[in-house]
Amino acid sequence: MNNNSIVLSKKINTILSIFIASALILGPLAMGSDVFAQGGSNTANQAINQANNAANAALCAAGTLTGAACNTATSQTNANTGSNTAGQTAGGGIGTGAAGGTNTANQGISQSNSATNAAQCAAGTLTGPACNTATSQTNANTGSNTAGQTAGGGTTP
Repeated sequence: MNNNSIVLSKKINTILSIFIASALILGPLAMGSDVFAQGGSNTANQAINQANNAANAALCAAGTLTGAACNTATSQTNANTGSNTAGQTAGGGIGTGAAGGTNTANQGISQSNSATNAAQCAAGTLTGPACNTATSQTNANTGSNTAGQTAGGGTTP
């Protein structure tokens, strides 16, 4: 190889090195820092659970039962006068390929009652409301179950 070809080879290598270094440094700067920016994400899991369970038993044996003898009674109440509210805002991403925000809300109000009454009477004479069973159950929800959600979309400047 002669001197001219060595000098030419060095010039080509220098120019190529400068080009590659410039591409590696300037490429990401040209794209910006918000490429593929993603929006926010929210998840809310809310529940109000109320439950009652009662079991009553009575056994009476007498020659005579009078009046309100040997009764069983159950009264159960579930009441929700408040509310079950979720408010969510998920902003969208900004930049090339940006995605919008997402929200997920799982809400529920569960109320249940369970009662078992049993009475056994053995007597020569039963008078009045003897040996009766009574159950009163109430479920009331005067509140609310609300989800307010806003998910922003992605924007490209």
